[in-house]
Amino acid sequence: MLLKALLLTVGVLAIPLIAMQFTNEVQWTLLDFAVMAILVASSVSSYLIAAHVFPKFKMYLLIFASCGFLLIWAEMAVGLVTSLLT
Repeated sequence: MLLKALLLTVGVLAIPLIAMQFTNEVQWTLLDFAVMAILVASSVSSYLIAAHVFPKFKMYLLIFASCGFLLIWAEMAVGLVTSLLT
């Protein structure tokens, strides 16, 4: 289970790393990679643990984990929730 989470995290982080080699529009720092690694690893690990405990609800858990990941990512990127509340 840990290997799956690690491989998926590395795979997701490879996308901006490769993009940085071809364009100047993607400029991530080491802190950006660290924060995204924590976010992806925690989302994937949470899903894998919950799917192991509740195997009948895998699709719902995947949707819930994906929505949570996207909401946190959007909030960190542009402050989506705070801009909607003000």
